[in-house]
Amino acid sequence: NAARRMAEEGIFDVAILDVNLDGEMVFPVAAALQARRIPFAFSTGYAESSLPAEWRHAPHLGKPLRHEELMRFLKRASAN
Repeated sequence: NAARRMAEEGIFDVAILDVNLDGEMVFPVAAALQARRIPFAFSTGYAESSLPAEWRHAPHLGKPLRHEELMRFLKRASAN
């Protein structure tokens, strides 16, 4: 799909991924970003415990997204 292609080939520094967009889960996109070592966070209204075990280590930004939470993530991501 287009999002996964972008994750595999696009030029960007960081990504924020909505876990479920219109019924489509974003984990293949996260895997592509992880393979390229591009920092990302999941943005979701789901509890972190509802994510598959292999993705619970990833940063998790709740919905609605709070400015302070986003800024903390971006600062951590830019430090790497």
